[in-house]
Amino acid sequence: MRLEGKARIIIFATITIVLAYFASGYTYELYELDIKNHLADMSSAENAVIDGSDFTLVFKLFGYGANGLIMTAISGVYAFVITIVSLILLLPFRAVGLNKKRMIGENECRIMKKIFIGVALLSLIIGGIITRFSQIALLLLYNAVWIFWAYILCILPLRKNEKASG
Repeated sequence: MRLEGKARIIIFATITIVLAYFASGYTYELYELDIKNHLADMSSAENAVIDGSDFTLVFKLFGYGANGLIMTAISGVYAFVITIVSLILLLPFRAVGLNKKRMIGENECRIMKKIFIGVALLSLIIGGIITRFSQIALLLLYNAVWIFWAYILCILPLRKNEKASG
């Protein structure tokens, strides 16, 4: 394997590790935010009495609704950030490292695919462990975002290259 191929593998591994870190890190951040409940504090809504009527449930309902809305908005922003970072890192790699003029060997394709699968699985496992498997939906969403873009921009061109050379 030439030096160019080794550099391409190292750069691809670095990019996928950074993207996996973003996915697991954001999932953990939302896990901590949910655990500490830094959003609307519901402890003060215990005895909400207005004109002799108990409005405690109404205040708690609005508080929990606000918490859910804020968490959904934050989750969407984080998914958007992961998308943008994925595109910023993967598009130049695709344009320079995986363009049609480059000769990519079969061994290099196989190594990059194994790195991709390994990092994706490791990201899911580590993310599940650090969040105690409580934020599975967010973990799957955030990992699906970077996996989708890495697959479309890097793995599919490798498959086309394998079919063309083989």
